Amino acid sequence: MLSQISFTFGSMPVLLDIVKKHPDRDFRLLQANGDNSKLALFDLSGKPSIFQSPITLESLYSVGNDKFKGILHFESFELGADDRNLLRKQAKLALDSADHSKMTTGYMFSRPDQTDATILVTTWTNADAIDEWTSSADFAPIAGYMDHSPRSVYYYEDYRPAE
Repeated sequence: MLSQISFTFGSMPVLLDIVKKHPDRDFRLLQANGDNSKLALFDLSGKPSIFQSPITLESLYSVGNDKFKGILHFESFELGADDRNLLRKQAKLALDSADHSKMTTGYMFSRPDQTDATILVTTWTNADAIDEWTSSADFAPIAGYMDHSPRSVYYYEDYRPAE
């Protein structure tokens, strides 16, 4: 299990330059499904971030492998303490019960710079597998937090390897 990952956003030339300058790192250059210009560079080395403006995530729980291959599904929830604790219990159960032949990596993270945040990062063999999981009974308790309300701020994005 990785203890932390970091990522940043930028243009293809800038992100490729970072990759070139740091061959010792385990990078994944990804682009948002539906917006080829939205690029993210994930550093999976577990080392302190080398990015100028990193988003750093600290591991709370993981299942599967650490290869981060396939489609990456990123979900961020910002909740008060009681809801956050309940979400984390429910997320652990949902990660455990996922079809691990389709979900190859599953992580639950916190953000040191946003203490109310819980982030789920999962990788999948295909987009249909993501839809199956997020529509499943095991995921249903989490779905209640997927709204913008006084209780919750939710964001998600799906990424694929950059072309």
